[in-house]
Amino acid sequence: MRSLLAFGCLAACAGMSAPVSRRPNAFSAKTSPAAPRRGPALAPPAGRDRRPRRRPLTLETARHLLNKGALSHDDAVAAVRSATRLAQSPAPRHKTRPTRNDVDAFVRDVLNAPSRSWEPTERLCAVALDAHARDGDVKATRQLIRAARSLGGVQPGPVSFCILIKAVGRRGEKLPSGREKRTLTKSVDEAIKGCARNSVPDAVLLNAAVDAYARLGAVDDALHLVGSFGDYGVQADARAYNAALKALVRRPRDALALRRRMRAANVKPTAVTNATLINTIALHNPARAQRLLPTLVRDDFARDRDALNAATAAYTSVVGAFASQGAERAAYDVAGLMRRRSVPLNAVTFAELFRAASTATKGSKRARRIRGLWRRLTKDRIRPTRGCYDVAIASLIGDVPDPACLRLALDLSATMRADVGWSTTTLNLILAALYASDARAKEARSTYDAPVASDRNAKLRAAERLFDRAERDPRTCAPPDCATYTIALRARARRGDLDGCRQAFRSLRDSPTLSVDNVAATSMLVALARAGALSEMWRLLEDMRNVEMCEDLPTPDADAVEVVVRALARARSGVAADKAIALYERHFGTRGDLGAPSEACVQAVLLACARKAPPPKGLFDLKRSVRDDVKAAREVLDGLEGRLPSDTVRDLRQYARETLAQCETETWRDGAGQRPGGRWTEPESASDRLFSQKGWNSVDSGFKLF
Repeated sequence: MRSLLAFGCLAACAGMSAPVSRRPNAFSAKTSPAAPRRGPALAPPAGRDRRPRRRPLTLETARHLLNKGALSHDDAVAAVRSATRLAQSPAPRHKTRPTRNDVDAFVRDVLNAPSRSWEPTERLCAVALDAHARDGDVKATRQLIRAARSLGGVQPGPVSFCILIKAVGRRGEKLPSGREKRTLTKSVDEAIKGCARNSVPDAVLLNAAVDAYARLGAVDDALHLVGSFGDYGVQADARAYNAALKALVRRPRDALALRRRMRAANVKPTAVTNATLINTIALHNPARAQRLLPTLVRDDFARDRDALNAATAAYTSVVGAFASQGAERAAYDVAGLMRRRSVPLNAVTFAELFRAASTATKGSKRARRIRGLWRRLTKDRIRPTRGCYDVAIASLIGDVPDPACLRLALDLSATMRADVGWSTTTLNLILAALYASDARAKEARSTYDAPVASDRNAKLRAAERLFDRAERDPRTCAPPDCATYTIALRARARRGDLDGCRQAFRSLRDSPTLSVDNVAATSMLVALARAGALSEMWRLLEDMRNVEMCEDLPTPDADAVEVVVRALARARSGVAADKAIALYERHFGTRGDLGAPSEACVQAVLLACARKAPPPKGLFDLKRSVRDDVKAAREVLDGLEGRLPSDTVRDLRQYARETLAQCETETWRDGAGQRPGGRWTEPESASDRLFSQKGWNSVDSGFKLF
């Protein structure tokens, strides 16, 4: 497992059964900040009656009143809004909360209800739409807009299109650059045009579109839209420029140019504008950003909540930039500057400090440092979020979990389970840490002065129990995702448990809510290659390439094809070598669909070419022909010209010269059919001929004379 910290922030913390002790730990409720005690209620002012606030209806009660025809429009909106808020907050242990799908179903029931005395409005649907948009579910958002128009006659207006654009932006933020992101960029254009057909787009919708372009990485589209606000009769405000600045965090010169353009348009920069500029500068020069903090973050930042949050975000971005560089002391200096200027620290700030501590310390020192930071967090009465818990646990685990750090991470996961509940990231972190600790325990050897515990499979059993619990009852820990199955699959492959790998991969394919990604499919191919199941590996690759028959499998990428090519090339079989060469030519050749190959993949193909070498024919073979292995290797190397660096191609030719029986690869281009078929060797002696004909006798260590 390459870096759990870099990954991630791949893996996540599981709520373990056995390893988590029930004893009080450093993160127990005794050390957590106590809730402020509520004193006696103050008497209401004279002449003013105290009216109790009416609690919103639950979805079940609202649906019951809807069936009776006694549900009002305001009560329906309040019930939907309350359910969406509950769906956002984590549920307590052993309790359930309504999901956004439950809210969607209730809104559809309202649209279909024949007994209501009022007509549904866009306001009712907008609350449910926003729940889908917050999670980036573009498909569900569009379906609910169509249902509102077809079932309830609610025509989508600027509010609905604005929420749809928000969903597109949130969805695109989670995707890598590719075709789907470009398609989502076109969806933003279509949403603006669709709103213009029914009504005039307002400033809120256009600001949401600029923000969506920024999240999608469409910088030019965002800048063009900011300059086109006048076409819609709207002037670009500070929110539009701030959203465009977020898209320029990797281009500091363009960000400064946009700032000058903002001043030229007489748009006053806000605290968010300055915080975004500091973040942009910090990504390239954290020291300069630190010097600009007193200038761009003014002393009156506490005048309103937005300015206060912007000041915290500005300082936190500088702390994170130093943490990424491993400058722990500089990150602590910025945090101290925050305290001196009375800038409040939040959970994200402490998460960046956890990262800084993890990059600069190791072992028990890292555990002590993170424990001290956590005590400071509780002393400041800051409520840690799930992300803060996950970063702290990932910082403790690191590349290879130290025993002291692992114990502290398990204690922290137990506190997290009782506080905000686990996330899938937490589940993956702890699961990966347990599997890695088991692998490390297997490598340890007992000596007289350093004995090792006899039960080396304790961490393995705990990891398997945790994985089984996540599959059977996700409510007790966290729902697994594709990365969870990939972690278990890789750990079982390292142990040689091919049946366990097959079971995990089959469960992932049969899951109704998950889909197999390229990482999981490639991990399964690696497991089959390690076990020597080349036929099954080849069938799985063929299923991945057959999109029409196997829709649950992804299209093979370069990593998956390279795994199969290298596995077939290592096999001592001419048939496997032919398949490896054909697969390479199909995907990595000059007309391949996966681009240029890696150096390791080319070396594997050259090894497969060497498998095609004919047996030596001796000195008197006068047939002037090119050997099959030389011809295949020449075609592979000739196809790399201009696709790989010249130094790499030269090294590969040297590798081919050594692999293909010392053939002079640099002279192959002189012409086809110009080299003899067999290489020149010294004349065989009588003993050599006797050895090649009779073989070696392992019984008497002599030659078979008769």
